[in-house]
Amino acid sequence: MSWMKWLTAVLFLFLCLAVNLVKVEPALAQDGGISDSDLPAAIKVLRGEIVALQGELASYVAGLQGGEKARRGKGFEAYRRQFETLGGKISSCRERLQYFHEQVSRLYRTMPTSSLYLAARQAYADAKQDFDTLASNFSSSPRPETLQIAEVRVMDGRLAKHLAQTVPEPAPVKPEQSIGRAFLEADDIRYIGKFDSVEVYLITIRDTAYYVLTGLRERAVEADGRVTEVVRQTILYSDAFPSKQTAGRQTDQHFEAVLQQKFTLLAEDENTTNLVLDELLKARSYARVE
Repeated sequence: MSWMKWLTAVLFLFLCLAVNLVKVEPALAQDGGISDSDLPAAIKVLRGEIVALQGELASYVAGLQGGEKARRGKGFEAYRRQFETLGGKISSCRERLQYFHEQVSRLYRTMPTSSLYLAARQAYADAKQDFDTLASNFSSSPRPETLQIAEVRVMDGRLAKHLAQTVPEPAPVKPEQSIGRAFLEADDIRYIGKFDSVEVYLITIRDTAYYVLTGLRERAVEADGRVTEVVRQTILYSDAFPSKQTAGRQTDQHFEAVLQQKFTLLAEDENTTNLVLDELLKARSYARVE
């Protein structure tokens, strides 16, 4: 009898454990710790993130498709980081969506006619549709590299000679209209290339254009007689001319046009000069050395 009682007790404990397992296993999503009852809501949260990413992608594309104005908005690296961040977020959504697909499939196998399964299935279908649209739009969106230009460098001494002969003088400061501050409001700042190691830019302000130079080099004689080359972070700007004259100009044609210009040294306060240099640096960041 004692043996039978022992066997009965063991069977009872086994049945209790089995019942508990049946209750617990479907109650939690196997990997993420999400309860089955919370599954539809969790999928809807993911869908909200996907919709938000659609907005981020649209903003990125709009900025990049601004064409010339895109260079005024951000430097190249900022667009590249934004593109990579979007790609990472979309990949994360793809992984989580796959996880939810597995959980919805599990519910179908265990409770195919339940309201819980039907709600989870609908939430997944909605999220999947939005994600497919997002992924398709991302794959067809322009990459930051589409805004890059090949940097052209010319070293023949002509620009250095031209600047030495014209001897640029500082422009008189006009309180009512600062040329430096006008550059900050430019419609476009385009990096043309390096001419005799000088960086050449084209700045367009409505119907007017200027060539702008920076990074001039000069030789300095040290106390011990050594000669070193110093890069001057000063800014030279040409006389204004109609911006339509630059339409279709190739880099070598821009360089030839620069040689016909008279340049003036920008006489501005340090803060304005630094702001202009920052804008030039944005445009310079899109150059690709080949």
